Amino acid sequence: MASISQFHWFVSAGKNVESDDMGKFVECVSCKTNMLKEFLKPTVCANLVIINENGENIGRFHCSGAILNKMFESVKGTQNYNIEETDTSKLSRKLITETLLLVKKVSLQLIMEENVIALCKLPHNY
Repeated sequence: MASISQFHWFVSAGKNVESDDMGKFVECVSCKTNMLKEFLKPTVCANLVIINENGENIGRFHCSGAILNKMFESVKGTQNYNIEETDTSKLSRKLITETLLLVKKVSLQLIMEENVIALCKLPHNY
């Protein structure tokens, strides 16, 4: 178990896609590809930058949508959090970001070689 003094979340919620609410097409900002809205799956993922107690950057770890959903399941069962929905694709980016910023303790299982988060949840005594 590593001692971590800081961690920073970066949330991605389809930011590279621009859409007008009335149309049925969307455009990718980076590659300019047009797509039908109906074929876009809503996805949310995050990256977590971990800094140890000496101020050294341990790394940046990818947190998939499935792992993020599990994290919100543990948030839902925690006192003082009023979250009913745990599917992050149905939550607003603002709610996801603000919730992650309020979390002060998190239990992580990391796969260091792949820079991914295998498990992310709030501790039972949080």
